[in-house]
Amino acid sequence: MRKGLSHLVSMLLLLLIVLILIVVSFTFFMNVFQTSSNSAGNSAATTNDRIAMKFKIDEIDYINGNIYLRNTGPVPVTGISVFLDNEPINSTTSKNGQPVSAIQPGEVATVAIDPALLSGTQKLKITASGYYILEQNIESDITLDVETQ
Repeated sequence: MRKGLSHLVSMLLLLLIVLILIVVSFTFFMNVFQTSSNSAGNSAATTNDRIAMKFKIDEIDYINGNIYLRNTGPVPVTGISVFLDNEPINSTTSKNGQPVSAIQPGEVATVAIDPALLSGTQKLKITASGYYILEQNIESDITLDVETQ
């Protein structure tokens, strides 16, 4: 009788160990899938925001080097970079004279560049967050006279 009891105890211990392993594995993989799911959801939301980002050039002030951008999309426009003939140039974005990091939907902001760079026919390219690209050929008839002494 003792021999049969020891087999029964061994079998119950083995079943208990297998059950514990199943529960631990299930919990681990649920956490992994939940983390992956959250990461994918955040990535999709960021991609959707980038796709929804839209803006247009309202006006270019060649004399002062100001480009007026209007946000025509439903999300803020961020990470603005300016290129002339595919060369990056320094620029600052402001609204009512105050620096801004984002142009809110419907708002117009000023992107200021060095006016001396605007001469002749050039290809102007403006990107937002490295994703949305607006390209436009521009032509400046203004020649800046620099006096030498």
